[in-house]
Amino acid sequence: MLLALLCRRLSLTAAVVVDSALFGLWHIVPTLATASANGIVGLGRVGLVLGSVLVMTAGGVVFCALRVRGRHVLAPAMLHLGFNDVGYILGWWDRS
Repeated sequence: MLLALLCRRLSLTAAVVVDSALFGLWHIVPTLATASANGIVGLGRVGLVLGSVLVMTAGGVVFCALRVRGRHVLAPAMLHLGFNDVGYILGWWDRS
């Protein structure tokens, strides 16, 4: 949704960059929570957060590409849901 709003004011390339960067930055707080829950401190925490932001920014580019190519939010939404579900299942499996 944000991509469509940004495209009203920016070129497609700039809109994808901004949208993807914001998507990456949005994941800072959950990554900090994950680090705390797992006892990750110091440089390990910094590396985890930076890595998460970079990977999520790249993921944002993929989501934008799916959105532009498919002209709909369904494909990126379903991919995001799939990643979240797999992450939840792996976390549950690891705890049992």
